[in-house]
Amino acid sequence: MIPVKEILLPRSIDEVCRLLHNNNGSSKIIAGGTDILPGFHIESPRFKNIERLIDINNVKELKSVSVDNDVISIGSAITFSEIISNQ
Repeated sequence: MIPVKEILLPRSIDEVCRLLHNNNGSSKIIAGGTDILPGFHIESPRFKNIERLIDINNVKELKSVSVDNDVISIGSAITFSEIISNQ
């Protein structure tokens, strides 16, 4: 069981920022969350006192790949499969 009160699904960077601004340090950003269940199970210090999880997977601005002046920018929520399939 994940002992959190809320799992939030923002759709924009502005919304993520608002959620983080309005918390008391009890929120954690996730993007996939494969480490969450094991983390709670082993009582990892990373997951102590977490009341809210903010899942950034629906924030389109964070799921992009762009090239500008020979610089490649990869969004923080993009998956490896999405990077490979990006054209």
